[in-house]
Amino acid sequence: MTSLRRAGFVRSVRGARGGYTLSRPAAQISLADVIACLDGTAEQPDPAQGSNELQVIRAFGQELRLQRDRLLNSTSLSDLLTERDVRLQAQAMYFI
Repeated sequence: MTSLRRAGFVRSVRGARGGYTLSRPAAQISLADVIACLDGTAEQPDPAQGSNELQVIRAFGQELRLQRDRLLNSTSLSDLLTERDVRLQAQAMYFI
């Protein structure tokens, strides 16, 4: 939580009903930003170095990272909450 607080994603609230709350709306926080805050960014090897087989594997890995990054950048915390709510509605049971 300290990393998230320092990055400005959450703020701490003191007191009996204290804890952590989001510092800005969930719709403005992308999953990519949160993951970068928690995991950092890894240096990627040059896909043009090494044997042909290694180059193919690295190029494939690079494409996977690009697609992952696109998905994470386009998904906000709000999107996850909406998906959760949809699933909760689908599971609702009514008793008569």
